[in-house]
Amino acid sequence: MIQERLAAIEHSIKNISLSGTAASARSSPGNDLRTASSHDSPATTVPAYEGESSFGAQTLQAGEAADRTIARVLGSASTLEVRSALSSLKSSLESHGSSTRVHQAYLSSSAPRPGPPDLSLPPVDLVVAVVRRVKVHPPFSLVGYCWRNLQQLEGLCQRVYFPSDSVPPGSLTLMHGLLFFSLRDYINEGDDVLSNWDLQQYSALCEQNFHKCLETYESLSIPTLENIQSLLLAATRAQEQSNMQLVWTYVAAAHSMCQTLGLHREANLKNDPPALAEMKRHAFWSHYMADKNLSLCLGRKSNFQDDDIDVDYFKISEDPRQAPWDEIAHASIRFGSVQGEAYDRLYSIAASRAPAEQRLQAGEELAQKMIDLRNELVAVDASRAWYGEHLSSMVHAADFIAYAVMTTIYRAQTSTGSGTEISSKCFEVARLALEAHLKCFESFTKSTLMQQIDYVTWILLYPSFTPFVVVFTHAIATMSVEDLGLLQETVGTLDQAKHISEGARRLHDVCKAFADAASVLITSRQTLTGMQQHDDGSLVFPAVTDPHVPMSTQDFAWPAWPDANQNFDGSSMDMSMFLGNWLGANRPVMDMLNFDAADQEMPL
Repeated sequence: MIQERLAAIEHSIKNISLSGTAASARSSPGNDLRTASSHDSPATTVPAYEGESSFGAQTLQAGEAADRTIARVLGSASTLEVRSALSSLKSSLESHGSSTRVHQAYLSSSAPRPGPPDLSLPPVDLVVAVVRRVKVHPPFSLVGYCWRNLQQLEGLCQRVYFPSDSVPPGSLTLMHGLLFFSLRDYINEGDDVLSNWDLQQYSALCEQNFHKCLETYESLSIPTLENIQSLLLAATRAQEQSNMQLVWTYVAAAHSMCQTLGLHREANLKNDPPALAEMKRHAFWSHYMADKNLSLCLGRKSNFQDDDIDVDYFKISEDPRQAPWDEIAHASIRFGSVQGEAYDRLYSIAASRAPAEQRLQAGEELAQKMIDLRNELVAVDASRAWYGEHLSSMVHAADFIAYAVMTTIYRAQTSTGSGTEISSKCFEVARLALEAHLKCFESFTKSTLMQQIDYVTWILLYPSFTPFVVVFTHAIATMSVEDLGLLQETVGTLDQAKHISEGARRLHDVCKAFADAASVLITSRQTLTGMQQHDDGSLVFPAVTDPHVPMSTQDFAWPAWPDANQNFDGSSMDMSMFLGNWLGANRPVMDMLNFDAADQEMPL
């Protein structure tokens, strides 16, 4: 699979550049997301669309860029061997990219049944203990996701365990979802209060029950607040497992319910009790944040349209331990809004047809908004907050997240009338993003497992890893040893994080393959023709196609290489012209993290 093929490229590159020993191929890990569930895989799959701001196709394009560059700078004899290794990488990225764009939900292949399924419930004494513990020491997930109605879990448990009437399906689903996240967090925290029970067993049971309840017709289609909240927990879990396609499925379903219930309109909540109205606002804006991030990362139009929303944010808590988390959430809502705006103004079909000057202005305005949001985030005081160390790490990561999104913003405005100009700003913020990541990572190995999972899920894998590809492109275009060092140092940190999830492992493997390829090219010390570098550091590549014509990953085809026995003329391929076409066309930019998470499992 991809790991074996990436190992193959490492083997060939090391033979050529270092004459060292080959790296052994590592087999694909056999983790299965569904170990907590007996569900079968869906019987059918549907190819899922990724648009112009996604990153999966850019890794394919970057692979071809390296392919073309090696053909350009190495002689025919050594190029044949490197070409073979890169063909293996190319094949891996093609097949892997195709599979990652498959929509495959965490649902069984059997037809959904009406009503709640038959379930084995966790013991009532454990549930009572969890409810009491939540009131005194709320679990990290409820605090971090601003789930402030801590009495809700108690009410749900009373309704399920001591019913006076039929139990609504949404209540059963939401109860198990909240119990799963609570038990999972207490396990990671090593909470001694619940040590009398086998929390691993009951956490797995609650997750299994949660997904069984979620796949019923009522949970996926009937618009109720509890169903919307259940979909929020499901989307959060899918985000943790790097299954972006599934996150989109859950959020899209929740959006339809929000529209039906009118949660996007403040006037529709004015007659609700204050506590209920606050829960509705929280559920709405939480889905909004996820949707806007996915809009830019997957390259799709957002479900939540800003021009039709006037509902207020949920209020900042009066509890000083919760208030900083709420402040982060409010800033994250505005951050999501900028992400959605970036897609609309820079990557949508309408944006691709807009004048270059208009796109340039939009990019500058959006970049300034990101700077303002970064300043807002770093101003949050985490000293008195619940789980203050976790919150502090998120605050310190504001630079990485802001620079990563700014890289995507600046990369969209690269076209000129005579060619493709990659501005010095784009490369500058890309380098700053990787440097900010390295700074954040200094304390990673000393962090708790919970902190490591949070960093990988909500910081490292949350925005697109576009900066790595931009720096890679700059490195092979300018033969920059400094850029290569930054790439290799970044790969070193990813190596330390790859055990956290399959998403982190795949990011490491792909980035390492590209960094190794860049090392061979830069070691050759050859230069490219056709590329110009201005005094300000910007690069200009000759254009070969209309830079405003979008192309998705589904449209992309690799060029046919000559047979290995044929004579090969590397000078016939102009790398600078290829980069001009690739970068100027606003090729998709989301990383190889749009994968199907059916074989992934996060540690508890």
